[in-house]
Amino acid sequence: MVRLRREISYARLGVPAEEWKPWKLPDGTPIGVPANFNPVADGNGGWVLLKDGSPIARMPKDGFYFDVIEDSPTLDRSPGALHLDLEQFHPRLLTDEEVEGFRRRPEALYRETDHAIVLPLERPYQLFRGMGTGGFENWMVTTASDSEYVHVLLDRVVTAWLTNIERLYEAIGHRVQIFQTFDDLGTQRAPFISPAMFRQLIMPYYKKVFDWIHQHTPWKVPLHSDGALYPLIPYLIEMGVDALNHVQVSTNGMEATRLKREFGDRLAFWGGVCDCQHTLPFGAPEDVAREAEQNVRAFAPGGGYICAPVHNIQAGVPAKNILALFEVARHTS
Repeated sequence: MVRLRREISYARLGVPAEEWKPWKLPDGTPIGVPANFNPVADGNGGWVLLKDGSPIARMPKDGFYFDVIEDSPTLDRSPGALHLDLEQFHPRLLTDEEVEGFRRRPEALYRETDHAIVLPLERPYQLFRGMGTGGFENWMVTTASDSEYVHVLLDRVVTAWLTNIERLYEAIGHRVQIFQTFDDLGTQRAPFISPAMFRQLIMPYYKKVFDWIHQHTPWKVPLHSDGALYPLIPYLIEMGVDALNHVQVSTNGMEATRLKREFGDRLAFWGGVCDCQHTLPFGAPEDVAREAEQNVRAFAPGGGYICAPVHNIQAGVPAKNILALFEVARHTS
């Protein structure tokens, strides 16, 4: 039986989570989805979510979630080809109804649980990955070729972001402990952009937001980012990141012992206990236990560690591997 609920929260993929309805995954698993969530079959056994007739997200056959489809597959290097009209660009502000929804949900969690409560705001407030105009490749070209435009655009975004955050803090206050931010700054081998470009173009805008949060709220600010971030970590700390999630220890420069030794006195680590690309899905239980114990012993001394995998545990991971991971988490210090 699917239990429906009335809840207002921030829209994802453009679909407000207000009224809920029953739905089924392709394997028949019953779930609840927002009432306005209406994907269509793609003809290959999967599903596509449309906006104004164009696909914005896709779940393939035998998949379990939707991935965002980039705006444009075509790389256009002509100057300003895909720039927004900044005179008409007004980042969306939260409605009174959305703010009320954000207020009501933490209130119940604060009264009924002893867990830390996380407030997430995603797109369009991913200042690096989320502001691509015409696809990520075009956005990369823009950051490298038109810094003036990037500064104006991100200033507009951050002004709206701060307005939303101030309203949320007024509504929620101390009932939330963690303000979660999301961005993807790294590949498997290195950051997407140079540390110098990050410091010049992206860092000042994140710092403006995080400074306000640290000055006016008790919230902690983790940054969720994939990839090899080692060259950027000093700047993440400088701009006010309190914790790094999910700590992709299998990428270049992200070894647990190195991260703890160099940054453990200034940064908490949330994740990194076991590689979800290789060891957890494909290793034996003893491989999982060995890697997890090694990483816990690296990250845990002195505190500042939240034990979690490098990513969400995916479908198909052997149950015995998950059990091995939990056993290490419970008994290793």
